Amino acid sequence: RDLDVIMLDVEDDDADTIAAEVLAEQNPTKPEFDVVVRQGVRYAPRLMAMPLVAGGCVKMNMPSRGTFDILHLQCFPPLVAPEPGMVDIRVHAVGMNFRDVLNVMNMYPGDPGEPGSDFAGVVTATGDGVHSVRPTEAIYGFAWGAFRTHVRTFEQVIDAMPPGLNFAEASCILTPTLTVELALGPLADLKADEDLLIHAATGGVGLSAIQFARRVGARIYATAGRPEKQAYLRELGVTNIATSRDPELFKQGMREMLGDEGRVDVVLNSLADEYIPYSLELLRQGGRFMEIGKRGIWTTEEMHAARSDVKYEAIALDHMVAALDPWIKQGLAEVA
Repeated sequence: RDLDVIMLDVEDDDADTIAAEVLAEQNPTKPEFDVVVRQGVRYAPRLMAMPLVAGGCVKMNMPSRGTFDILHLQCFPPLVAPEPGMVDIRVHAVGMNFRDVLNVMNMYPGDPGEPGSDFAGVVTATGDGVHSVRPTEAIYGFAWGAFRTHVRTFEQVIDAMPPGLNFAEASCILTPTLTVELALGPLADLKADEDLLIHAATGGVGLSAIQFARRVGARIYATAGRPEKQAYLRELGVTNIATSRDPELFKQGMREMLGDEGRVDVVLNSLADEYIPYSLELLRQGGRFMEIGKRGIWTTEEMHAARSDVKYEAIALDHMVAALDPWIKQGLAEVA
């Protein structure tokens, strides 16, 4: 059962009465989870847009990992002329991925470097040999530690920004869209009339996968957690929905939709624990299991031992970016 925990900070001895009043007056559709009461006045946290006071080059600094509370802005020296093959960009927007959350919280396997990889902005300078972008051009792509006003990155991992998108929109579609295009395109080769299971389908990757499946004519099975997320999928026209909160209920729900002998052709997975073997049971002979999760995923050897007939790909777009994989540039151009 889900529990909504409210943190209440009071200075009065009559905490029980104050707590009862706060709970009684909560808006059920938009509850407050952190409340401070001082001299009878209630305070709740709010995010407010504030002008950037510091001039010049500013970045988000992360002195250590484990909490968001220590993140702060820090000035850094202006960039000098870029090296051959490099591009300098004035950053206009940065898309935050779940990878960045895991990074800051020290929950990402290995050393992912500074948070912030997906961004959009305007080219300010190019190094020798750069021909695909030019100064003053709006671009989108990948960098390392992109939470800053100015960034330098490789020509191979940026491209002209898609027409019709603003900077914020362009920065948010990068990892989700390219992950799906790679996973369901050349790797899984999803075809018309095939069945696709999308886990956590209301996330960025999930929504991109729904669009991809419709584009090629595949049937969609999806999982989501909260009732409102499942309702959102129904609004999008997805009718075959199971839970992502309880693996046993997921298994039961999928059997009810597929029948005892029903199977899917492709699984796009981001869940862990029992969801992996249960999803594997649903794959047809010779099916494709596309893993985009980071924690608790199976090794190639574990997958082969369980189902040697299944094509298994653990997809790490960040590793491909770091390796300057040629597909990244191709994928950016195709999205545009």
